[in-house]
Order: sequence, then C-alpha cells, then structure tokens
Amino acid sequence: MGRASDALTLYMCSFAQGGVSHDGSDDTSVVEHQMGRVRAAQVRAVFGIAPLVMLSTAVNIGTFVATRMIVGDVTALDGVWAAVGLWVSGVFLVRMMRKRRQAFRSVSSARGTGVIVLHSACVALIWTYPLLAVVQSQSPGEVMFTGILITGLMSAGAIALYPVPLAAVTFVFIIALVALPFVFLSFGALTVPALIICVVFLVLVATAIRRHSQHFLSELVGKLQAEHQRDMINLLIGTYHSEDGAHCLWQADANLDLGQASALAARTLGMSHYRGGSRLSDLMRGAHLHAYRAADTALVQALGDPQGAWPAQFSLLVETDGDLTGRRVFELAARKATLADDTPLSFNGYIRDRTAEVVADEVVERLASRDALTGLLNYVAFKRQAREKMASGPLLLVFVDADNLKMVNDTFGHAAGDAAIRTLGIRLRRSFGGQALVCRKGGNEFLLLVDVVDLAQDLLQAEDLQSALNSPFAYAGHQIPLAATLGAVHEASGSLPIEEMVLRADRAQAQARTRGRGEFQLYDAEVGERVRRERVLARDIHAALDPSVASSPVAGELSLAFQPIVRAGDGSAAGAEALLRWTHPTLGAISPEKIVGAASSEGLGAALTDYVIAQACAEAAAWPAPVFLSVNVRPWDMSDPDFANRVLSACSRAGLSAARLWLEITEEEMMEETPYVMRNIQSLRAKGVRLAIDDFGAGYSAMGHFDRYPCDVVKIDRAVVQGCHERAVSRIVLDAVQAMAQASDVQVVAEGVEIAAEFDCASARGVDYFQGYFYHRPMTAAEFSALLARQAAPWVAPVSGRATGG
Repeated sequence: MGRASDALTLYMCSFAQGGVSHDGSDDTSVVEHQMGRVRAAQVRAVFGIAPLVMLSTAVNIGTFVATRMIVGDVTALDGVWAAVGLWVSGVFLVRMMRKRRQAFRSVSSARGTGVIVLHSACVALIWTYPLLAVVQSQSPGEVMFTGILITGLMSAGAIALYPVPLAAVTFVFIIALVALPFVFLSFGALTVPALIICVVFLVLVATAIRRHSQHFLSELVGKLQAEHQRDMINLLIGTYHSEDGAHCLWQADANLDLGQASALAARTLGMSHYRGGSRLSDLMRGAHLHAYRAADTALVQALGDPQGAWPAQFSLLVETDGDLTGRRVFELAARKATLADDTPLSFNGYIRDRTAEVVADEVVERLASRDALTGLLNYVAFKRQAREKMASGPLLLVFVDADNLKMVNDTFGHAAGDAAIRTLGIRLRRSFGGQALVCRKGGNEFLLLVDVVDLAQDLLQAEDLQSALNSPFAYAGHQIPLAATLGAVHEASGSLPIEEMVLRADRAQAQARTRGRGEFQLYDAEVGERVRRERVLARDIHAALDPSVASSPVAGELSLAFQPIVRAGDGSAAGAEALLRWTHPTLGAISPEKIVGAASSEGLGAALTDYVIAQACAEAAAWPAPVFLSVNVRPWDMSDPDFANRVLSACSRAGLSAARLWLEITEEEMMEETPYVMRNIQSLRAKGVRLAIDDFGAGYSAMGHFDRYPCDVVKIDRAVVQGCHERAVSRIVLDAVQAMAQASDVQVVAEGVEIAAEFDCASARGVDYFQGYFYHRPMTAAEFSALLARQAAPWVAPVSGRATGG
C-alpha cells in the first residue's frame, strides 16, 4: 500500500506546475529524493483534520440509525453496523490524538501512508452499508436522506484525504462503485438523471483531489527547496552545522579568527559549553587536539601558534585525548581566499567527525597486521616496518624460538600454551626499553628488531632478554618453565635485505640450539658457513636416499663401510658393523652424525634406517653363514610400531638369516622401555635377531638394572676401554660388566681398542669380542669379503651365550 501510494504521489507531482519548479529543478526528482520527508508531511496533514472527520462520522452514523427508526425500517444489523463504525472511528480517533501529543518524525516510512490508505478503504467499506440497506426502500425520504449523506461523505473524504492521493481516490471510488446499483434500484424513472448527476459529481471530486494534491505537493517541494537553499547560504557564509553535529563549515578571517562560527565549530569538537576565544588556535587548545598521524604533528603545532605562518591550504587529522567526550578523530581542513594581488582575505574550511571511519580502519589494520593471540605485529607488517627502519642506522635482529611449547601444551593444556606465547610476547615487548620492533613470525617463533647505538650494550640487553625468556611464569597455580633459544645478527651497512637478516638470525639460532636449549648465538661468518652446510645436506639428503634420481649430482652417493668385530681367542673376524658414509660432491666427506641429523631434520629418519639395513643385508648375504652383520638403529626406529616387520622384511628380501643380524641400540633407548620399544625387541629376538646395547657405560650406566635389559650383547664404550690399563676405574667397570654378563648369559664387545695394552687388559677380563683400530679400520664391502677369504682357520660358530645360532 505504501509503495503504491508513493507511486501515485510521484505521478501527481509530475503534473504540478509542469513538473518543474521556479528554480528549474525537477519536482519529481526532489520528491523522490526526499520521499521520507514527503510521507511525513502527508501523514501530518491527514492527521491534522482526521479527528474532526472521525467525529462527523460518529454523528452521521447516529443520524442514519435515527432515520431508520423514524421510518420503521431499523434492524439488528443496523445496530451491529453502527457499533462497528463507532468502534473503528474511536480507535482511529484515539491513535490520532496520541500522535498529535507526540512529536511527528521528520521522515516517515512507506508503512505510515500505507496505514492511511488501508484505513480509508475500511471506512469506505463501512459506509457502503447504508446504500445497500435502503435499496428498494418504500420511503422516498429515507432514500433521499441516504443519497445526501453518502454524497457529503464522499466530499468530506476527498477534502480530508487529498494529501495522500491514493487514500482519497480509494475512499471515493469504493463508495461510488456501490452507489451505482443504489441509483438503479432506488430511483426508478429518475435513474438516468440521477446517474448523470452522480457521474458529474464524481468527476468534480476526482478533479478536486488531483488539483488539491498537486497544490499540496507543490508547496511541499517549495519548502524542501527553500531548506536546501538555506543550507547552501549557510554554507557560503560559514555557519552550516549538520543536525547530528558530525560536521560543520566555517569561515575565518586572515588571522584564523572564526568569529560567530566558533560556536558551531566548538559544538562539533564536543565542547558544548565552550567560552574560550574564537581563534582556531584557542579551539584546538580547548578541545585538547593533537595530530592523529605523525606527518601532521608539525602542522598541528603551527596552527596552534597564534603567530604561526599558516599554509594557504591544509587538511589534517586531529585526535582528542578523550577527557571531554571520549576519543574522537576529526578532519580539519581549510583554504585561504585572497584578492587579485594575493592580499589575504579569509579562510574557508570545515570540520568533519571521522571517528567511526578511523576506528573501522584501525580494526581492519589491526586484523591485517597484528597477531591475534599476542597483539604483536605479524610477519608481513614487521617486514614492511623493518624496511622503513633500514636507513636509520645499524640494527640488531634477534630470532627467538620457544623450545618447550609442545611440552607445555602436552602437560598443562593448550590454554597454558597460549599463555606461554602471550608471556613471551609481553617479555619481548618490554625488552630494550620498549623501543624494539617485535613480531610473532608464526607458531613459536618471534622476531625483534632494535636500533643499535652501542653494540656491546645491546648484546648485554640481549643476554638479559635471554634470561627473562628462560624464566618460568605463573599459570593456574603452577610455575610453568619457559625455554627459548636466541640467534641474532648485527647489520651496520643498511644494505642487507630484511629477509636475509631473518635467515642469518635463524641460522645463528640453529647453531645455538646445538649447544642445548636456552642458548644465545650472534651470527658470524663461521656460523653462517656451518649452518649453510647443514641446510645443503638437508636439501640433498632426499636425492642421496633415492638412487633412481640419476640427474642429481648427489644421487646414490651414500655408501657403507664395514668395521670387523673379531673374536678374542684368535682375532678372526666374526662379523662386522655397518658404518654409514657420504661423500658429498661439494662438501666432501660427511660424518654419520651429520647424515643422521640431516635426515632427521627432513623427516627421513625411517627412510635412512631402511636404506642402511637393506644395503647392509644385501652385502652380508654373500658372507659365510657364521659371519654376522651389526647395524645401528636410532631412537625413532624402535618407537615405530612397524619397525620389527620392516627389519625382518629386509632380511627376507636379501636372503639373510635373521639370526645373523645384530641391532645396536643405545643404552639410553633401552632404558625408556616404552610399550612400542619393548614390543619391537620381543618380536625381533623371537626371530633370532640379536640385540646389542651400544655405548654401555657412557653416561647412562645403571649396573643395578643390567639384568632388566632384554639383550644378547653389551658393547662397552670406547671411553671405558681406552687407557683401561692405566685407569683403575676403567678396570673396575670392565670387571663388573664381565661378571654381570656371565651371570646373565650375555656376550661382551670391547669397542675402541687401539693398542696392545688395551687389548691385553680387556682380554684378561674375559671379553668375548674386540673392535677397534688395533685390529682393523673400517673398510669397503669388497675389502671385508677379501679379509674373510684370507682367514686360514676353518669357521667355527660362537658357542657362548645367546650369540649362537645360524
């Protein structure tokens, strides 16, 4: 209804004064643009006369019922109709009176005019009843009275409802539609003249509605245009102030004295009771304005100086300190007007409240540039700001890696892990006097960038930071330990890209980690080269483990050497330990420890173990049956639930009996005794694989737990064997190990035997096997096969302990 009413209003407006107002503007476009205010004016106009119309409606209802009583035609239906009509009129009258007591809104929705149209239709339908009730009445007076009553009602409705054309037309034409059959049935021979009179009257009423509606709309358009012109005039004379107080325009003289406009400007700035001076500098001091952007600081100071040399044009953002009306941000702009000879005349400017816009921008910027958990810069924003600092002088970049975050999550829960990250962020923010640029790079990694004035002093502060980051924090009644490893790089030239600085600091951090957790390392050329080598190895280990990559210069260059393990009785080779080798095309010979570290860093630990076992088993399968193969395995191997199956499958593919395979496990790994470790050990030993405790006596010895180890061989670490003929403690250890080995039916291998005295000392204590340079250095598979062929004595299988088997 409301939209249909708007459409008819615009149609009526198109005919008002030809559709063009006196200033040349299109009335229709003005009304359409201001439709909310037009509706409000229509509602006010109708409500202004509606109480009188409702009162007359009640009177007319009463007179119609009285007439029916006089002529004797009154019925119960007449009473019902009268009650409904009076109730509708009363309800509408009450709503009208309530509305008149309240302030009308300046704009109205389509619903407001829609309600008026709907109510008009309802009233018109109510007044069709009298026409239907007196049809074929035997009383000419009653018919005449009803005709006069309805005619008057149509005229009154048109007069009352013309501000809303659709309401007026709906009211009149509903009654007219019912009046036509009334005339046909009630006037007999006078029907034709009555119809002519009705049609002429209806045309007159419709014309009156159109003309009155057009006059109403023309007056309304004129009022709206007058208000617009008033605002334009205020704009030109500098006294415009928006209704919501969000902005104002002002004019000042050449000395930036706003005069009368100062009151408007003061209200816009939130100073409703301002009694200070009228100069712009006075207003700025009164509102406690300061620059929102760093680039505007100097201009704000200049504008705040009564004697300042102001620019001819300026635009800046200023911010209040929040003491008066809360934090607000304003755009303050002006342009100087001059005469032809450049004589200063005045300033024309505006103040606009930008608070909501600026706050929205800040939220977007915070989401785009800040880490949600810590509030620190994210890596993208950090790099952008770091590049801006590069030209400011020497810089120190610190790379921080939280070491024990996984332990905190696993032990205390992820909420504690989040608290640990936040704690690290707070401590980093407070470091270096709060002057550092800090970001969370991701996960448990942070970056800190600080201007260097005194490198030695800054390094001392970095050490203080290291201490702070490795101090526990309180959470949920617990003192939770923190551990962080730090690497740093110093850049004095300003030419090094920030990405390269981060890479070098990361390399220094990686080097610090090799010494343990919580360490600090400053990057230098030696550190860079060492870490570079490690990363080259980590990159190339993939190709080295895949001989099928023929195009790679490092493909297939992993190899095995074999160091013989000899019998104590005759020195003959009973077996050999497989040792991993890698001759890198650019880095040269790589130690087994470096190879394992590279594989571990790339998640290839299991692949490396499978490669070594497969290659070693393939070589050992060609050795005489009693000769055994010994292979080292790593902690991650024994923890793999499928490790035993992998080993046994490798033996089967190579054609090597599982009983000829030794697996060397560090004492540290044996002492874990986790379910997976113990299950793998049991499965392997059940198939004949012999397990050897490697490096026994080197840091993890627990003689009292010797009998708990499910093993077949104990390999005494070289640190115990070397110099044993000169050190009483070593001899005591050898005696104790040998005694417990005999009691447990376990064989003993002495590692690292290099001289005859060491051999004699260990041999005197009943050691079963020897391994070391005193007998043989590591050799190739072909050399070991040749050694076996040269052995003159016939092969005899070992008979002591669990080393037996074929």
